[in-house]
Amino acid sequence: MSTLQEEISRRRTFAIISHPDAGKTTLTEKFLLYGGSIAQAGVVKGVAHITGGGFIENIPRMIPDGLATRIELGSWPVPPIFDVIERAGNVEHTEMFNIFNMGVGMVLAVAADRADEAMALLSGNDEPAYRIGAVVRKTVDDVELA
Repeated sequence: MSTLQEEISRRRTFAIISHPDAGKTTLTEKFLLYGGSIAQAGVVKGVAHITGGGFIENIPRMIPDGLATRIELGSWPVPPIFDVIERAGNVEHTEMFNIFNMGVGMVLAVAADRADEAMALLSGNDEPAYRIGAVVRKTVDDVELA
């Protein structure tokens, strides 16, 4: 594995509509292990695995028609490797979110009134969590970067 692949793999992350995983288990295994408590609590309304296509392609797949997501930039730590890629490749900042996961490997959509509960369930399993955005009425784009 190259250094870039190792860095990206090491920095997998979940999101509340987020949480880093530097371990060796897969995102699916992590969701089943730690997300199981969230699933059993009935908190999760949608799940998006952020792979190729980044935020822009993957998050809308879990959101009903007529709605979009507003992602609050700066609400989670973006691994430094993405800054290197952006600068070295002269890639527009918004395009980075169309190509890469920006350090977020899985997004969990939860009811707004249960977001704190979801965060606590993840944190209770020693999994840091980040509240990265919200589901909003769609105006133009499926994903709004704010």
